[in-house]
Amino acid sequence: MSNRKPIDLDAVREARRNLERLVREHPELKDRADALADDFDEIMGDENMATTPSQFRLSEELLKRIDRHAKRLQRQADAQGIPVKITRTAALRALLTDALDRTEAADKSKRSRKRG
Repeated sequence: MSNRKPIDLDAVREARRNLERLVREHPELKDRADALADDFDEIMGDENMATTPSQFRLSEELLKRIDRHAKRLQRQADAQGIPVKITRTAALRALLTDALDRTEAADKSKRSRKRG
Protein backbone atom coordinates (compact mmCIF):
# COMPACT_ATOMS: atom_id res chain seq x y z
CA MET A 1 0.00 0.00 0.00
CA SER A 2 1.31 3.43 -0.94
CA ASN A 3 1.90 6.22 1.58
CA ARG A 4 1.63 8.83 -1.15
CA LYS A 5 -1.03 11.49 -0.74
CA PRO A 6 -3.71 11.14 -3.43
CA ILE A 7 -4.11 13.97 -5.93
CA ASP A 8 -6.85 16.38 -4.87
CA LEU A 9 -8.81 16.52 -8.12
CA ASP A 10 -11.07 19.28 -6.79
CA ALA A 11 -7.98 21.43 -6.18
CA VAL A 12 -6.74 20.64 -9.70
CA ARG A 13 -10.10 21.67 -11.14
CA GLU A 14 -10.05 24.89 -9.09
CA ALA A 15 -6.53 25.65 -10.34
CA ARG A 16 -7.75 25.12 -13.90
CA ARG A 17 -10.64 27.52 -13.34
CA ASN A 18 -8.16 30.10 -12.01
CA LEU A 19 -5.96 29.58 -15.04
CA GLU A 20 -8.91 30.01 -17.38
CA ARG A 21 -9.85 33.25 -15.57
CA LEU A 22 -6.29 34.54 -15.96
CA VAL A 23 -6.36 33.76 -19.68
CA ARG A 24 -9.64 35.65 -20.05
CA GLU A 25 -8.10 38.61 -18.23
CA HIS A 26 -4.83 38.37 -20.18
CA PRO A 27 -5.58 37.01 -23.68
CA GLU A 28 -1.94 37.45 -24.70
CA LEU A 29 -1.15 34.44 -22.48
CA LYS A 30 -3.63 32.11 -24.18
CA ASP A 31 -1.21 30.20 -26.42
CA ARG A 32 1.23 29.62 -23.57
CA ALA A 33 -1.55 28.61 -21.15
CA ASP A 34 -3.06 26.21 -23.70
CA ALA A 35 0.34 24.59 -24.28
CA LEU A 36 0.98 24.23 -20.55
CA ALA A 37 -2.48 22.77 -19.93
CA ASP A 38 -1.94 20.23 -22.70
CA ASP A 39 1.49 19.39 -21.28
CA PHE A 40 0.06 18.75 -17.83
CA ASP A 41 -2.75 16.63 -19.21
CA GLU A 42 -0.13 14.49 -20.97
CA ILE A 43 2.14 14.37 -17.93
CA MET A 44 -0.54 13.34 -15.49
CA GLY A 45 -2.34 11.06 -17.91
CA ASP A 46 -5.89 9.95 -17.63
CA GLU A 47 -6.66 9.07 -14.01
CA ASN A 48 -8.49 5.98 -15.26
CA MET A 49 -5.72 4.97 -17.66
CA ALA A 50 -4.57 1.41 -17.21
CA THR A 51 -0.81 1.22 -16.92
CA THR A 52 1.67 -1.59 -17.10
CA PRO A 53 4.77 -1.38 -14.92
CA SER A 54 7.99 -1.26 -16.92
CA GLN A 55 11.64 -1.34 -16.01
CA PHE A 56 14.45 0.41 -17.84
CA ARG A 57 18.18 0.42 -17.39
CA LEU A 58 19.21 4.05 -17.69
CA SER A 59 22.55 5.70 -17.16
CA GLU A 60 23.05 7.90 -14.14
CA GLU A 61 23.46 10.93 -16.43
CA LEU A 62 20.17 10.21 -18.21
CA LEU A 63 18.39 9.87 -14.86
CA LYS A 64 19.83 13.23 -13.80
CA ARG A 65 18.53 14.79 -17.01
CA ILE A 66 15.06 13.31 -16.41
CA ASP A 67 15.11 14.60 -12.83
CA ARG A 68 16.08 18.08 -14.06
CA HIS A 69 13.17 17.93 -16.52
CA ALA A 70 10.81 16.90 -13.70
CA LYS A 71 11.99 19.92 -11.68
CA ARG A 72 11.35 22.22 -14.66
CA LEU A 73 7.84 20.80 -15.02
CA GLN A 74 7.28 21.19 -11.27
CA ARG A 75 8.33 24.84 -11.43
CA GLN A 76 5.89 25.38 -14.32
CA ALA A 77 3.07 23.72 -12.37
CA ASP A 78 3.88 25.75 -9.26
CA ALA A 79 4.05 29.00 -11.24
CA GLN A 80 0.62 28.26 -12.72
CA GLY A 81 -0.83 27.36 -9.31
CA ILE A 82 -1.47 23.77 -10.37
CA PRO A 83 -1.22 21.61 -7.23
CA VAL A 84 0.46 18.49 -8.60
CA LYS A 85 3.60 16.58 -7.68
CA ILE A 86 5.65 15.90 -10.80
CA THR A 87 7.43 12.60 -10.34
CA ARG A 88 10.27 11.11 -12.33
CA THR A 89 7.75 8.67 -13.79
CA ALA A 90 5.42 11.48 -14.89
CA ALA A 91 8.33 13.39 -16.45
CA LEU A 92 9.56 10.27 -18.26
CA ARG A 93 6.04 9.54 -19.53
CA ALA A 94 5.78 13.12 -20.86
CA LEU A 95 9.18 12.89 -22.55
CA LEU A 96 8.36 9.55 -24.17
CA THR A 97 4.97 10.80 -25.35
CA ASP A 98 6.48 13.97 -26.81
CA ALA A 99 9.30 12.09 -28.56
CA LEU A 100 6.90 9.53 -30.03
CA ASP A 101 4.42 12.22 -31.14
CA ARG A 102 7.20 14.11 -32.94
CA THR A 103 8.66 10.98 -34.53
CA GLU A 104 5.27 9.72 -35.70
CA ALA A 105 4.33 13.16 -37.07
CA ALA A 106 7.62 13.34 -38.99
CA ASP A 107 7.08 9.83 -40.39
CA LYS A 108 3.52 10.72 -41.42
CA SER A 109 4.74 13.91 -43.09
CA LYS A 110 7.41 11.98 -45.05
CA ARG A 111 4.83 9.42 -46.21
CA SER A 112 2.45 12.17 -47.40
CA ARG A 113 5.22 13.89 -49.39
CA LYS A 114 6.11 10.61 -51.09
CA ARG A 115 2.47 10.11 -52.11
CA GLY A 116 2.03 13.71 -53.30
